[in-house]
Amino acid sequence: MHRQDCAGLLLPGGHRARGMRPFLESPVVQRSVVEFFSRGKPVAAVCHGVLVAARSIDPATGASVLRGRRTTALTWQLERKAWSVARRTRFWDPSYYRTYSEGPGQPEGFMSVQQEVTRAQASPDDFLDVPTGAPDYRLKTSGRARDSATDARPAWMVRDANYISARWPGDVHTFARTFADALAEAAESDALAEPDGGSSARTQPLQPDVVEQGRELRRDPPEVVGHEQDAEHDQHGPPDGFDEP
Repeated sequence: MHRQDCAGLLLPGGHRARGMRPFLESPVVQRSVVEFFSRGKPVAAVCHGVLVAARSIDPATGASVLRGRRTTALTWQLERKAWSVARRTRFWDPSYYRTYSEGPGQPEGFMSVQQEVTRAQASPDDFLDVPTGAPDYRLKTSGRARDSATDARPAWMVRDANYISARWPGDVHTFARTFADALAEAAESDALAEPDGGSSARTQPLQPDVVEQGRELRRDPPEVVGHEQDAEHDQHGPPDGFDEP
């Protein structure tokens, strides 16, 4: 793969039972993540994919590429709920949904995706989860309702400039649409910067409005999307609701 020829980078999710550790721990993948962030290219990460970004250390700063950025990821609430279900339904493999388990002396949740991502950030406040009292809060946090092409209410995702993040497969329609928007904006920005069609590093990304639950709050990142339109029916996943695409 010639990274310089790629318009953006997508970091997918998964869990231990589907062999995620080689992906999460790959120095090759992490170097690619640093390069895309450094060049200002759109990067989208969902579920455990955010953990790859958190582990990607920019040699120019010595810190994670997520330091100073806002993000969401698989929350401990969702991860714990899936783990609880698996302990009953997959008693022969109770850690099916836990990619990393806590060691001696570590509190429950210490090795969760949310906690590791948060430790890589500048502030715990930079990890964004659905706020209590948000419209459709129960729908967004149930672990069963999924968004669709026509119903974004169950979705929760965060956009910080050219970086887009989401929690789990139940957010992916809204997540994919936002990533497509970021790719289109980047292409437009490149075209304006290089009218002769030449290739060069990206200029500063377009700064989106901040949107939460469809209301404009202020300029500049992050953009938080909860729902964009009403729909007639909720979309529900399978009983455990946590299988990755």
